[in-house]
Amino acid sequence: MGYALTERIADFAKKVIIYSRCELKQANMREKFRNKENVRFLIGDIRDRDRLMIALRDVDICIHAACMKRVETCTYNPLEAIKSNVIGSVNVLEACMANKVSKTLLVSTDKACAPATLYGGSKFIAEQIFINGNNYSTRDCIFMVTRYGNFFGSNGSIKSLFEKQAREDGKIRITNKDMTRFFMSLDEAVDLNLFALNNSLSGGEIFVPKLKSTTIMAFAEAFAPGIPCEFIGVRG
Repeated sequence: MGYALTERIADFAKKVIIYSRCELKQANMREKFRNKENVRFLIGDIRDRDRLMIALRDVDICIHAACMKRVETCTYNPLEAIKSNVIGSVNVLEACMANKVSKTLLVSTDKACAPATLYGGSKFIAEQIFINGNNYSTRDCIFMVTRYGNFFGSNGSIKSLFEKQAREDGKIRITNKDMTRFFMSLDEAVDLNLFALNNSLSGGEIFVPKLKSTTIMAFAEAFAPGIPCEFIGVRG
């Protein structure tokens, strides 16, 4: 989403700051946007509040999309997930208030609704931190949330996973044949962010798009046609 969002706004923004902890991704992104002199890259972690305080100086709008997002990784490493998804979100909120950032948007997930996993639970808490952060910020510094479905074709998405499994193993692994998923394109994800930023009135909103759903079996047949399926059971 960082690529798609930067492509959309770079020609209109005075400056776009990419703040993340992955050197490789930043190097690849820097090459892609090498002709955009207003795109700046900062290495940093949302767990580091002091670094955030520096990175957010003179920033007008912050889009907070950093998190640990893999369900099984969050479950196996719960303290790390909490440090990133919960404490990291507190750091972003406090740094934005201290720097008087006018609008700050948290990118969340449909898994935050009635959460059944640690990932969903941590994102639900992050949502509460943001929408209730408006209770003790000024009207010049507001916070809002967008809830996403699955990004179609994003890094680590189920599409790339199925294609990799089909290519390397000759079969794909599915938790349960009755599973459904909500999917959205990267362009739709960018549209949702920009809509929220443009239409938030006083902060505290959670913007939820109406998305079409598909069964996991229909998705598998579309992107791995004719490949045998192994059912591995729902994650605990």
